[in-house]
Amino acid sequence: MKNKFMIFTFIIYLTFIFSNNFIIGQEIITSDNRLSLKDFFNDIPFDRTIKYINESEKTYSKNEINNLLVPFLNVYYDDYTLSFESEYITIKRETKINSSEYYNFKPFLIDFIKKQYPNISIVEFENLPYIEDVTDIEIVNNFINNSNLFISLKYKSNNISKFSSIKIIVEKLEKALLTKDQILRGEVIDRENTYEATINVLDYNFETINFEDIDLGNYESTKIFDKNEPLNKTYLKIIPDILKGDVVNIFVQIGGIRIQTIGKALENATYGQNITVKNMETNKTVTGILREGPSVFVNLGGE
Repeated sequence: MKNKFMIFTFIIYLTFIFSNNFIIGQEIITSDNRLSLKDFFNDIPFDRTIKYINESEKTYSKNEINNLLVPFLNVYYDDYTLSFESEYITIKRETKINSSEYYNFKPFLIDFIKKQYPNISIVEFENLPYIEDVTDIEIVNNFINNSNLFISLKYKSNNISKFSSIKIIVEKLEKALLTKDQILRGEVIDRENTYEATINVLDYNFETINFEDIDLGNYESTKIFDKNEPLNKTYLKIIPDILKGDVVNIFVQIGGIRIQTIGKALENATYGQNITVKNMETNKTVTGILREGPSVFVNLGGE
């Protein structure tokens, strides 16, 4: 009877040992800048990146480690237990970042960015994984937030699927107008109170303007702009060269014949824009290009 009890106890012990009971030691060592499930549990059959670490050594509380691990373990296990050997766990990074043995992700990422985002340039890579053996790379997701391009990678290393999130600093350089001094609400924007500079427009969530824009039309500020602030087109109002109801000359070109008459503008417009006017002699409406004068030129074609 005693032997049967000992066998039963041993079976229960083995069941506990080989069940989903994860034991976390007092010290965890990672061989790169990527803290993953396999750094905690070497025998786990899969791997996921938990976070990237910049420090060579950092100590976490038991609760902090628990909060890091649980969301990832919940993906794979419905029933498991976490056991801690200490109230505090030290994470140490022992990596040779400059070693040529690591797989170079940059050519793959550069090629993807050139195709997906042809108008942006790469400034700096951050959070690149340091993995020796990599195959079957694919982009899972990507998006830009200001000057940050985030790319989620899926790849295999030693036949284990892994996921990494990479941050890349990018820029899109364009000429834009900045204010020489403070510009008040209602002030006209021109070359005298602005200057043109090349800026990274990704740093600003709005449409900028340049000298070509203000040379084509007159803008008026609808807000106060501080000194050296890029001009936001949302807060600029075009000042029309003529207003609805203004009288204009109308020149109608039919083949080699030009007819001149007068009309009334049916809308606000600036020089160079198409405008619809009413012929004051015939009450018919025509559309043409507004030129200085003000004059509207209508080309009806013909020989």
